Amino acid sequence: SMSSIRGLVVQSGGFFIAIPTIFVEKCVVASVQKLVSKSGLLSYREEKLHLVSLGALLGLLNKAPEKNTEIVVLSYRGKRMAIGVDKVISEQEILIKDIGGHLKDVAVSVIGVTVLEGGVVAPILDVRYLYERWAGLEFSCRLKTPKLKRALNVLVVDDAVTSRHVISSLVSDMGHLVTQAQDGAEGWRALESQVFDLVITDLEMPQVDGIELTRRIRRADRLDDTPVIMMSVRSTKEIVAKGYEAGINAFLPKESFDGNLLKKTLRNLFPDA
Repeated sequence: SMSSIRGLVVQSGGFFIAIPTIFVEKCVVASVQKLVSKSGLLSYREEKLHLVSLGALLGLLNKAPEKNTEIVVLSYRGKRMAIGVDKVISEQEILIKDIGGHLKDVAVSVIGVTVLEGGVVAPILDVRYLYERWAGLEFSCRLKTPKLKRALNVLVVDDAVTSRHVISSLVSDMGHLVTQAQDGAEGWRALESQVFDLVITDLEMPQVDGIELTRRIRRADRLDDTPVIMMSVRSTKEIVAKGYEAGINAFLPKESFDGNLLKKTLRNLFPDA
C-alpha cells in the first residue's frame, strides 16, 4: 500500500530528493562569504547551526558552493538541523513507495521513494535518522565552504589625481576596499582614525612626503607592521635605498608603471588576498 504526504523536493549532487514538509521549518539562502566568515555556521534564531551537506549524506557530490547556498532548516523533537542543498525545487504532494531494492547503500537514511513528474525516482529523507545521528553527521558530512580571497582595506596616498585614481582602480578591481588621500598629511590622518591592511604611497608630496609617512607608520605601535608600497617617478638607487631605510616593503617605479607588477606585489605581500 502507498500513502501520501506533503514533501519539499530539492536537488543535490545532481539528484532529486524529497523531504517531508512537516519537518521543514524554513528555507534560507546564505552567501558563501557569510558562511566562511562564520566558520561554516548558520546563524538562525539565536542558534549557531552546523551545516550538513545533503549530497554528502546520501553519498553524492559534496562540492563547495561558489556564491550562494540554499539551506533547509529542519525541526524534529525540538532540535533544529540545517541541510545544505543545491536547489530547492518545489513543495508538492508525494506518494511514498517502499524502497525495495532501490538505493541499498543509503536505505538507512530514507523512508522510501517517490516518483516525480517525468518518472524521476526520488528518495524521501528519513528525518528521524538525521536526528538520531546528527552529532556525528555535523562533522562527517559537513558542507564544504570554499577558501575565499581576503578583501584588503587599502590606503592610496598620492597628490597626483590621475595617478591616484589609476592605482585605486587597479586595487579595487582586485576586489579590495580603497580609501584615497591626496597627500601624506591627509594619509596620516586617515591612518590615525582607521585600520588599513596596506598603504600605497607616492614619494614626492607636499607637507608630508612618502618617506616621512612611512617613518611615522614604523614609529607607531599600532601601525608599525602595516606593509607599505612606495611608488615614484624617481627610482634611482639612492631614492630606492632611502625608501627601504624608512621601512617600505616594496618600491615600484612610476615611469614604467605596470599594473601587473602592482598586482604581483600585492599577492606576494598577501598570499590569501
